[in-house]
Amino acid sequence: MGLFLAMSSVSGGRHAEVEARVTAYVVNRKGSFEPATSELPEDQQAWLLESPGGTTIVYPEGFTKWDELSAKLSADLQKPVFSFHIHDGDLWMFLLFVGGKEVLRFNPLPDYWGELTPEERVTWLPSADDVARYVPGVQSQQLAPYLIEWPPDGLPGKARPDDEFGFIDWQVVDFMRQLGIDYPNPGQSASYRFHVKR
Repeated sequence: MGLFLAMSSVSGGRHAEVEARVTAYVVNRKGSFEPATSELPEDQQAWLLESPGGTTIVYPEGFTKWDELSAKLSADLQKPVFSFHIHDGDLWMFLLFVGGKEVLRFNPLPDYWGELTPEERVTWLPSADDVARYVPGVQSQQLAPYLIEWPPDGLPGKARPDDEFGFIDWQVVDFMRQLGIDYPNPGQSASYRFHVKR
């Protein structure tokens, strides 16, 4: 089994406000969101990091409502929220929420879960202009090299020469960097016990 990873990136969001809204969401579902102890395994922790372009939370293994929480954060904070996901080590993707509603989506392998009509496929391949208009200070040319379809046999090289990753699942980190958002690496970010009962 490959990597499964989910996170929400709040464009322009600050650590304290994201922490407060996540806490309210978790408590409302009779869960807990509190600073983690060192004994808690990393895959059971959430990681929160503020960057110049916003704040990102990486969810612990087993949490499956990342799109729902991303939508809630966008509605509560009135800021654009990217719901990022790495699926089985095969691809990275996102849904973009504004005001609680999905406005854009991206998947470099649109037919991954089944063959789509041309009209359906195009909904998974937004233009860089479409994305950039929701992120202040970001130019579409920064994003365009990432928002492309991958052929079945993969793509060589990198989207940008200074990227860390090629056209693989972890390319999401390079895309986030173009948004002014850093990936919350364990040990370099605030860590939390994140548990939702319902």
